[in-house]
Amino acid sequence: MTLIFLGLGTINTNAQESLNTSGGIVSGSDGSINQSIGQMFNNPVGDSNQIMYQGVQYAVDLISLDTNSYEFELSIMAFPNPSSSELNLQVSKINNNDLSYEMYDLLGRLVKSSSISAEKTKINIENLQNAVYQLNVFSNNKNLIKSFKIIKN
Repeated sequence: MTLIFLGLGTINTNAQESLNTSGGIVSGSDGSINQSIGQMFNNPVGDSNQIMYQGVQYAVDLISLDTNSYEFELSIMAFPNPSSSELNLQVSKINNNDLSYEMYDLLGRLVKSSSISAEKTKINIENLQNAVYQLNVFSNNKNLIKSFKIIKN
């Protein structure tokens, strides 16, 4: 029985991997194709009249998500962390930016939220359970500016 387990432990697998001598990428306006030449193995398939050699071929599907980039000249700090009763949220250069915060527990439930109107905002966390929370700071149009992991002890 132990001989079977030792034998299974030495099996090597190479999935979607090949050693090629040459290759390249052909690109156009509608997409691109990757090709490779000189794979170290091939497998003939067919009958005596027609033979096709197959090797390693794989599809690559690249998806790009377009995200909006926002520039803010803000410095945001949350302290003390960990905290047991009160958390300070310090925002420099607040100017006329309408900011807000939302605090979530690890199950994704909203436990606190409010607007930020001053450079220093005090958040009372005394009634929260001892746990890790996520504090998100948003701009006026709900774009995430900064996220903190807050430890309540």
